[in-house]
Amino acid sequence: MKLKNLPIILGFIVLLLTLPAAVFLLSQRQESRAGAKLSATALVYLWPQSFELPTDQSVTLEVKVDTKNQPAKRAEATINFDPQVISITNIEAASGVNLAQKALNTTNGILQLSGVGDFENNKILATFKIKGLATGITELKIQEAHVWDLSGQVDIFGNAMGAEVTIK
Repeated sequence: MKLKNLPIILGFIVLLLTLPAAVFLLSQRQESRAGAKLSATALVYLWPQSFELPTDQSVTLEVKVDTKNQPAKRAEATINFDPQVISITNIEAASGVNLAQKALNTTNGILQLSGVGDFENNKILATFKIKGLATGITELKIQEAHVWDLSGQVDIFGNAMGAEVTIK
């Protein structure tokens, strides 16, 4: 073996030893994350979830936040709906919640809500009324949602459930 190839051989040996160590350290980091219970667990949903509504009548829906008993201070939800079938009015913050954002786009059928409050104890972000405009079955879908812990750094959101409305 010639000495001029020694740096290449040493570099190759260092690479072979470094890769398994890096894989081991990354797997340990993932395990510690799971052990810290920072996994997504909160549920954001609309209530009621399935109901009938006569045309030209209104019903109040709640945007609920279930944090699974974890402290949370901020929640957001983006709800999509068909503006040809239902209209949304009377958007209000739940008791103890400050709605930082309340944006309704009636052309595209998008309602955006963002609020600050104690979501461990107060399970409602906001309420709003929907009115049936045309007969048929339609869905209100939670397109995107987030629920932040008390630090405001960890999103504990896990799942969302919208509502299905039959308009008669």
